[in-house]
Amino acid sequence: MILSPTFVLSENFIPNHVCDDIVKRGLSLQEHEGVLQGDKEDKQIRNSRVVWLNDTWIYDWISPHIEIMNKQIGWNVDFSTPEEIQFTKYKEGQFYGWHQDHTPKVNEENVTQRKVSVVVPLSDPSDYDGGDLEFYDSVLNPDMSNDKKILKDERTRQRGTIIVFPSFAYHRVTKVTRGERLSIVIWYKGELWK
Repeated sequence: MILSPTFVLSENFIPNHVCDDIVKRGLSLQEHEGVLQGDKEDKQIRNSRVVWLNDTWIYDWISPHIEIMNKQIGWNVDFSTPEEIQFTKYKEGQFYGWHQDHTPKVNEENVTQRKVSVVVPLSDPSDYDGGDLEFYDSVLNPDMSNDKKILKDERTRQRGTIIVFPSFAYHRVTKVTRGERLSIVIWYKGELWK
């Protein structure tokens, strides 16, 4: 399955006052170590802290727009419900290496997988250095040492911007070198890719 473009964005979609409310909510809850899929911990791949949110008002801001974007860009990915919202904190020295989000999940009723991933930066870009969301322009035989295939866009740092990509796209958050990067991530899941 190839979807083009690798990612799309809606700049400054979430207003500052809503970003403030999400940050306040995320910082009010107990944080946990960020883990890999399957609840594995590997600080060589991922070093961050997370809080899980299930606040309807946050979904209400984002989900209708994701459905519109999915159609407008011509992906027409069949997905259903979103997973819990991950509020993520990256402090100085923290990062998340190259990974994909789409590993299938089996529950008692069916098998689903993440199909569309959404990231919303919540920090002002002047509050931190590093911490860039980057994409790799290949899902087939990726050679992560080929810097020419790394997709970077300064707009992915803008507070309140919605960044949408297929969950099988390789992506990373580079090491934060100053300050703190806050964001939320939502995964929209559905039946296995066919």
